[in-house]
Amino acid sequence: WAAIVNIGKVCDQLTKFHLTLWREDMTDVGALDLSEDTRQSPAFLSVTDLSIKCELYVEFLPEQVFEFFMQQCRNLRTVQLIGPFDWIVHADIMDVMQNNSLECLEVFILSNTALELMFLGLDTVQLLLDKCPHLVGLGDLKTWRRIDYFDPDSDKFYKGDSAFMKLRKH
Repeated sequence: WAAIVNIGKVCDQLTKFHLTLWREDMTDVGALDLSEDTRQSPAFLSVTDLSIKCELYVEFLPEQVFEFFMQQCRNLRTVQLIGPFDWIVHADIMDVMQNNSLECLEVFILSNTALELMFLGLDTVQLLLDKCPHLVGLGDLKTWRRIDYFDPDSDKFYKGDSAFMKLRKH
C-alpha cells in the first residue's frame, strides 16, 4: 500500500487508476491512514477514473482502502469498486461527501461481492442523486440490502410499485 500511495503522490498527472487485487493478505495497510498531511495535499488528485476490483476469492478488504481513495481522489468522474464491501453503511458515504463533494461524479458502481449484503438503500441513492449533479450511472444496487425491489424479504421484491421503481420512474 505504501507503493500505491507513493504512485498517487508522485504521479500528479495520473488520470486513470485501475487496480485489481488478487490477494487479501496486504501488508502496511497503515500507509492508507489519512493524516492531516494527506488531507492538505491529497494523492491521486488528477484521477478522474478509478477502478478497484477484488477477485472473487478475496474475502476481506480493509476500510482504509475505500476511505483513502474516496477521500483523496477529488476529481472523480467514474468510480467502479468491486469487492467485499458488506461493511459499508450510509454513514460511510456521508463521511466521504463531507470530505470530498464528488461534484464531478458521473458513474458510481459499488458492487459488493461478500456473502452479506451492504446496509445501503434508497437514502444513499437519494444522497448521491442530490450531491452529484452529473450522475448518470449508479449500480450495483442489487448488492445493497435496503433497496426494496432487490430485497427478497420485502413485500415489494421485484414489484413495479416498490419505492425503488417509483424513484426510477421519477
